[in-house]
Amino acid sequence: MSKKKKRRPAPRKVARYIKFRTGLVFLVVLGLMSFLILRIIVISKNDGEDYNKTILSQMSYDSRVIQAERGKIMDRNGTSLAYNENRYNLILEPKNILEDEADKEVTLTALEKCYGYDRKEIEERLKANPNSYYDRYKNQISEKAMQKFLDYTEEYNNAKDTEQESASEPETKADTEDKKSDSSFLGRIKGLFSDDDDSDKEEKKRGKIKGVYFEKNQKRVYPYKSLASTTIGFANSAGGVTGLESYYNDLLKGTDGRRFGYLNEESSVDVQTIEETDGYSLVTTLSSYIQKVCEDVINRYEKKTGSNVTSIMVMNPNNGEIYAMSESRQFNLQKPDDLTSYYSEKELKKMSRKQKSEALLQIWRNFCTSTSYEPGSTAKVFTVAAGLEEDRLKQNDTFVCDGVGVYGGCRIHCHKRSGHGSLNVMGALMASCNDALMLMGDKIGTEIFCDYQSKFNFGRLTGVDLPDEFSCSNQIYHADNMTSVDLATNSFGQNFYVTMVQMCAAYASLVNGGNYYEPHVVKQILDGDGNVLENVEPKLVRQTVSKNTSEFMKEALLQTVENGTGNRIKIEGYEIGGKTGTAEKADVGAAEETYTVSFMSVAPAYDPEVIVYVVVDEPNCTKAENTYQAKDLCKEVLEKILPYLNIYPTADEDSVSNANGDFTDPEDDEMYDEDTPIIETPQQIKDAERIRKEAEKAQNKNKTEDKNKTESKNKNKTESKNKTGN
Repeated sequence: MSKKKKRRPAPRKVARYIKFRTGLVFLVVLGLMSFLILRIIVISKNDGEDYNKTILSQMSYDSRVIQAERGKIMDRNGTSLAYNENRYNLILEPKNILEDEADKEVTLTALEKCYGYDRKEIEERLKANPNSYYDRYKNQISEKAMQKFLDYTEEYNNAKDTEQESASEPETKADTEDKKSDSSFLGRIKGLFSDDDDSDKEEKKRGKIKGVYFEKNQKRVYPYKSLASTTIGFANSAGGVTGLESYYNDLLKGTDGRRFGYLNEESSVDVQTIEETDGYSLVTTLSSYIQKVCEDVINRYEKKTGSNVTSIMVMNPNNGEIYAMSESRQFNLQKPDDLTSYYSEKELKKMSRKQKSEALLQIWRNFCTSTSYEPGSTAKVFTVAAGLEEDRLKQNDTFVCDGVGVYGGCRIHCHKRSGHGSLNVMGALMASCNDALMLMGDKIGTEIFCDYQSKFNFGRLTGVDLPDEFSCSNQIYHADNMTSVDLATNSFGQNFYVTMVQMCAAYASLVNGGNYYEPHVVKQILDGDGNVLENVEPKLVRQTVSKNTSEFMKEALLQTVENGTGNRIKIEGYEIGGKTGTAEKADVGAAEETYTVSFMSVAPAYDPEVIVYVVVDEPNCTKAENTYQAKDLCKEVLEKILPYLNIYPTADEDSVSNANGDFTDPEDDEMYDEDTPIIETPQQIKDAERIRKEAEKAQNKNKTEDKNKTESKNKNKTESKNKTGN
């Protein structure tokens, strides 16, 4: 019986509607794709450029400022007083660093090893701004510190490259055998569970140092810190703030460059770089040596005695060049906002922000150019010069000082209450006689006196190339508002105000033949390569006095030092001219009795090459009105700078005669009697008379009472005797 064959099931027939639907979907998709392709072709052909611009305009291009290097400030010998050093900001890119865990770990390790930064703190900072590409983590890193990180990164990369090279070395026979065994089925199975990764995985595992770069900027460096701080001034990121840094800011700062991207005609991005232009450098007239000498002298004095402000200015009288401007209010140019040298922590905590700002402005202020004071007897020379020039005085005129003069109903005293007696013009300067100078002022008259104050530039700007110069225009009298009392007091240097730079410039004209030069601090302007762009030539402003008057004034100043009130500053072998000055800042005898004492010197006396001017405002000592404070400081400076300036002893001992008198006094003759004002007003005179009468009345009353007591006592004695006798 034969076996029956099984029949295979007939294949299912696909329904016709399914075929139709599938075909329809295919055709629709094909049509849409064809439409999109055609549309893209059309857009690319007709509007492609516009689309490119739209897309590119939404991209952020690299646009960075290229900082120009600020110019140097140097002293007259080329010593750098201010210059720039490259500094770098450490920038983190959180987005790139956090992109891969391995990269993050090696990058944080690099920062930790190079700088000791807190790893956790950096990681928290990155996570706080995970999408940022710019996070300035540290400012003002030195070039050496930056290089340390770059070297570490290079060593790390080199080590990684070495490992990769080792991995790619030719295979040995043993390696081939291992590979063959691994190619077997068993080897392939083992490979599935092996912990060994290939070279790509190893590279990925080690990670890359990325997301860290350094942004270059510049730091202003003042190598001598506080030296000439108020003259040099300081600059911050916005530019010069005080001193030369501010006055010459436009020259020093240069012009920053820029690197940026833009769309060209082909709708692609081009990078354009505009190069920076470095600032010009300044060669000043300052001498760092003379400046240091002056500051050291001031610092020793302040430490020993102290004052409100002590200032010394040194100048060349023949061209207006300033060698030094120094004062007791000094500050560190690297830390200009540090007040800890002037105030305790407790005081600083109590101060408001406004009070701190005012305190800083006071410290940053240049006393020589921006602070006014009464010059005192140093100004007597200008009264004499005006009288001689206008023929109101003769050199051999004599004046009798009886210790007091009466002007406008006021009694105005000489510093020597008993009077100097008969003095000629030169003798009046040597003795610094107030009474004689008042008599001279009366002969000169207000018109001429005020005219010469203007000629000597008092009440006007000198034009010195420093910011915030004060003119004192509202602190000086004019012919239309000057009374006889004002003329009398002005004639010996009180009741009007000056600045140190005004006094130095005026004295320079008095001893250099009558030429008033504009004082200045900058000598040359150099370009970035050190080439001289401009030599600042001496600027002659006007003629103040004739040569004959100048010669007489030099002789008078020499006599004042040799045989007058300036005798204390004599230096053996040198012929030095000078004049003392004392000015009351309040009525003598008042609760707030204060003085400004000063000394002006010129050397050599007959052919001056240098002026040294010392002002001590409110010295902290007894007999504060005594000018020995200023004289001693002036002498100490002269002894140190004269040899430096190649000015050597030339005079024989006792070579200067004393034909005009001897007014020297070891105790310093220019000293006021205690509790007696220079100027006594009519009211003061009345008050003094009232007090005198009351004192006399009280004295008479006491005498009467004493007399009555005596008579009563005698009467009692007589009565007692009579009783005893009875």
